[in-house]
Amino acid sequence: MKHRKGFILLTLLIFPLFLFANAGTPLMWANAFYLFIGNAIIGTVEGLISSFFSLKSKKKSILFFILLNYVSMVSGLLVVIPAEAFGFEMMGVTIENAKLFMYASFSFFYLATIFVEFPFILGFFWKENNKLRKSLKTTLLVNTVSYALIFPLYWLASSATMVNDLEVVSPREIGLPKGYELYYIDENGADVVKSSLNGKSRELIRKIEDVAKSDSIKAIENKNQKIDLYISNGKRLIFENVSGIAPKKDDKKHKQFGELTEHGSWEYSTGWWGAAEGVKGHDDDGRFFRYTLDTPFLSWTPRNGTHVEKDLLIFQLNGHQIVALRHEKKQIALIARGFGPIVVKKLNESEKPVDGEE
Repeated sequence: MKHRKGFILLTLLIFPLFLFANAGTPLMWANAFYLFIGNAIIGTVEGLISSFFSLKSKKKSILFFILLNYVSMVSGLLVVIPAEAFGFEMMGVTIENAKLFMYASFSFFYLATIFVEFPFILGFFWKENNKLRKSLKTTLLVNTVSYALIFPLYWLASSATMVNDLEVVSPREIGLPKGYELYYIDENGADVVKSSLNGKSRELIRKIEDVAKSDSIKAIENKNQKIDLYISNGKRLIFENVSGIAPKKDDKKHKQFGELTEHGSWEYSTGWWGAAEGVKGHDDDGRFFRYTLDTPFLSWTPRNGTHVEKDLLIFQLNGHQIVALRHEKKQIALIARGFGPIVVKKLNESEKPVDGEE
């Protein structure tokens, strides 16, 4: 009867994974698996390991370590949730130091888990001889083993090709053309800024209020054949009569990046699942690539992009960075700290409309 109940419970837990296997991202499913099943599996392994050093039964050891894993997980969430609410951008994490941050985060959580679990394990061995030595040895061993089990799960579910396959360089090294203007909202959320593509020659063009991180700058051509700049929905004018060419966007394509060139060597886009799908591109020869950053420590969504020319793409990465990407060079560069960017191509004198001309 017990075996039958256990089988029914296991079926109820696993069946939804097969039923909805095509929904969500690999990292989402890895988190769900770890939350509902992984902690119990790891707790069982840790309980068996601890039983070699304890006078307690395997059953008690396994039950204790399963419960301890859930306590440790909740403690971790109490750290991660406030940190995400505070915003990693406030900690100075950018594409330039993202890889170092992820290595440091892994080490931090490993040490933090040891710190959280040691008092509980010490209490578990409290009535035994050499309790301090046993507790310290067991804490180090079970956490090393559990992290060795967790690491492959998240390694397979994560993707960090944006920092592993691309070289992070300076704006000067990536090679940014002249003749374009970059408009964006500063990271302080109060300034609309104009600059060159490399982020220099900054000019404050407007002070604004009540701007959300999801907002962006949109360009709409006016009756004077010039461009008016609005915040997101086209109802909030922030700058008018800009002489230039605005990027064209095909609204039929989900989150399709705006185009300033008709002769680019690549077509860029993103997808439904944001960070998991990252930046995608293909050309007429059938070549395809995808750059993503979707890990337990950093998960950054690309948005508000402008395909400037050839393989050059300017886009917002997460909520606080504006970066330049060149796929053929396999390079990426941080050019500004802000959000909601749009690139406008400046007109030559011969391209400017004559006054009164429609």
